Amino acid sequence: MTATIPSAMERDLLSKFSCSDAVVIRDSTVRPNIAYKVQLIKRNPGKTSREAALNEVLSACMQSISTICEAREARIIVYVLTKRFADEICDTLNPLITPDGALKYHSDLSIEERQKAYKRFLTDDSIRIMIETSGFGAGVKIPHVRQVIIAE
Repeated sequence: MTATIPSAMERDLLSKFSCSDAVVIRDSTVRPNIAYKVQLIKRNPGKTSREAALNEVLSACMQSISTICEAREARIIVYVLTKRFADEICDTLNPLITPDGALKYHSDLSIEERQKAYKRFLTDDSIRIMIETSGFGAGVKIPHVRQVIIAE
């Protein structure tokens, strides 16, 4: 198990799962290799908030591709709230980067389609971006994720 939890919750979990011999490793949550950036998307009078959000996500993805994705295995994950927005970002982004360089991952895809997308994201160097609904967590175990964008 891996988590950042309060001591009381840790004791409760160890007790409930009868883990009296468990090894508990405590370490700092400071990660110098991780940076957080928050960007407010201001409503543009000529665009809907959805159009503005799409433009901001696309801009962030394109900027990331040109900087952090110079490393062959670097990946980006974009979390969105809706399947429709995942589809929209993926469909808009793909013509701008290598064909199928972005994949979508959500519950409208069959299990086989999700497994195929996940495997390609892990192994295919031409796949740089996974757009997924926040209910999925496909990137949790991927070591080369260099940026996570949370949209909406």
